[in-house]
Amino acid sequence: NMATAFQTITSSPTQLTYNYNGWDSMILTNLHATSAVVVGFYIILKNSSGGPVGNPLSYFLKNVKIPAGVSLKLEEDEFSYDNSKYLAYITFSGHSEGINITTRRK
Repeated sequence: NMATAFQTITSSPTQLTYNYNGWDSMILTNLHATSAVVVGFYIILKNSSGGPVGNPLSYFLKNVKIPAGVSLKLEEDEFSYDNSKYLAYITFSGHSEGINITTRRK
C-alpha cells in the first residue's frame, strides 16, 4: 500500500508539517486556475527546542515558476534531508490561493 500525506500552503513562508524522511516523491500543485506561482523550498537548521535557527541553509527550489493548474514532481533524491537536524519551509508568491503538496511513499 502506498502512504500519502497532504498539505495545502496558503501563507508564505510555511513550515512543512509532517516527517519527510523516507518519502519517495513530492508533488507541488499550483491551485490557481489562471495565475502562475513562484515557489521556494528550503531547509533551515533546527535548534534543541525544535525551532528554526538563522537563514535558509540550502534550497531545493528557488524562484521556480509553476504555471496555473500545473504540478511539479520531485523525486526522493531531489528533496531528501535529515529532519532531526533541519526544518523545511515552502514559500510562494503570485496569487493567494496557494499550492497543494502531495507526498508519497511506496
